[in-house]
Amino acid sequence: MATSGEVEITIADGAAGTIVVPSSKLQVVIGTCSSGTANAVVATRNPRTLQSTFGYGPLPEAAAMTIAAGGAVLAIRAATNTAGAVATGSPLAISDATTATPIVITCATHGLTSGAVVTIASVGGNTAANGTFVITVLSATTFSLNNSVGAGAYTSGGTATYAGTMQSGTGTSVITFTGAAYDDLYPLITVTKAGTIGTTGIQFTVSLDGGRTTGPSISLGTSTTYVIPQTNVTVNFSAGTLVLADTARCYTTAPTTNTAGILAALTALADSQYGVTGFGSMHIVYTCSGADATTIQGFLDTLATGFLYTRAIVNVRDGLRPVAWGGAGETNAVWAASILADFSAVDAKRVCAAAGHYNMASQYPNPAAGLPRYRRNLGWAQAAREVQIPPQRHSGRVKDGALATVIIDPIRDPADGFLYHDERTDGPSLDYLRGGAGRFSSGCTRIGKPGLFIANPLLLSPLGSDFKFMPLGKVMDIACGLVHQVGQDHINDDLLTQANGTLQRAALGNLQSDYDVAIATNMTALGMISAATVAIDPTTNVALTSTVSTSITINGVAYVLKENVSIAYGAGAPS
Repeated sequence: MATSGEVEITIADGAAGTIVVPSSKLQVVIGTCSSGTANAVVATRNPRTLQSTFGYGPLPEAAAMTIAAGGAVLAIRAATNTAGAVATGSPLAISDATTATPIVITCATHGLTSGAVVTIASVGGNTAANGTFVITVLSATTFSLNNSVGAGAYTSGGTATYAGTMQSGTGTSVITFTGAAYDDLYPLITVTKAGTIGTTGIQFTVSLDGGRTTGPSISLGTSTTYVIPQTNVTVNFSAGTLVLADTARCYTTAPTTNTAGILAALTALADSQYGVTGFGSMHIVYTCSGADATTIQGFLDTLATGFLYTRAIVNVRDGLRPVAWGGAGETNAVWAASILADFSAVDAKRVCAAAGHYNMASQYPNPAAGLPRYRRNLGWAQAAREVQIPPQRHSGRVKDGALATVIIDPIRDPADGFLYHDERTDGPSLDYLRGGAGRFSSGCTRIGKPGLFIANPLLLSPLGSDFKFMPLGKVMDIACGLVHQVGQDHINDDLLTQANGTLQRAALGNLQSDYDVAIATNMTALGMISAATVAIDPTTNVALTSTVSTSITINGVAYVLKENVSIAYGAGAPS
């Protein structure tokens, strides 16, 4: 017997009443931020509302980018699992600290570069080594402490910890960055007027994107600290001097959530009014591993069993940060191989994993740093594109132009040490439809077409699935939502039957017409699908089973992935 009160739908891989088709311009955005209530759904198309509600960080930035593209958002703060931070190193055991000038430290293999700021602690004997210093690397296991003077023989102990800052110049003041950062930033301080710490006169500029954009000169006054607005990052200046063009830089990490936080946000969404009325797309601003994608897929499948059909764009990790920024560095080939291995066994038809990071302008000017160009995952640009196109549209359609949110700098980008994956020149690797091994949404350039394009908005579906593209999944989700709405109008209805319990011809026709009209009006007529066929099984004994069996086939649109063109001179061509 059928479960009373519901419409059971099975999705094969390979208008009676009001029909609601969620607007493609309405996007769910889930992420972390500096304030606001976790798991509360905030609907808005106003960036100021986002900032007043959520403060700063990935959630308001990503949601504002979608709004700037013409969309409206359902913004949900995911609970923070790990606070943002200035990236620092792990303590290294010290085995010697010489009495020389400068002091030379011997420790385990450190992986540091000259200019790194290191904090030395608990050195016995030569206590002058304890403190925070800019270092000069001498070997893989030794470095000297700039502007230090030995004060006694080393006796025992000590640790050396990278403080997260890289500093250059001839000033003697050591600069460090501290704080639970709100976002992934690359702060850069550049001295524009020299002076002595504690004495009025020093000026500097602030950049949050590694020097791509900067704000006005700022006067330090007599202070020894400066809090960068909207970042929760403090710049600390030790006693000493700063010289014109001295610089200090670090990188910070945004607060992060985990899959439990994501699922809690999705549960809140499902329990809200939008779990009934629906939405157009979803961007989970979260760096997913393959295991995370599987977990999210499982929950989206659970939502689908409750008649909330959706697909989500998630983010894949960036390449390791360059050595110049205190990272270990990573080649494009190593990074690609790593994520390919991590996602190779994932089966997630409701998840679109975007791979590759690029520079994108902030939606919020910073009073100290101008309008930064933050390094963001491709999924941010893809999510913004989704609210600009109809559900069936390939987000990489060339006619729609390059991704407007991605800023390409042909001079700085190749030299800054970061990875800018281009499936055309670095691949094919991430897109199996272009000859690679992956099922990622990736970026590519096109000859004669400036800018970056989506290669293919692939879902993490098994090869051969009907749902290889995000739009194919979205269209099927809309169809399922329509069918469920129409089918509900038939629940508890009284239908005329024949003597054997099967439906009379008129009843069959009315049921089929309801589906036909809804699909034709809301999908076929809008170019979302090419055609649809509805068939009501006339042999089912409805009087006995209380069940109507319906088969619906939709024919989607075709996507041109390749053109074969022949060109030649005709007869009479000049010789």
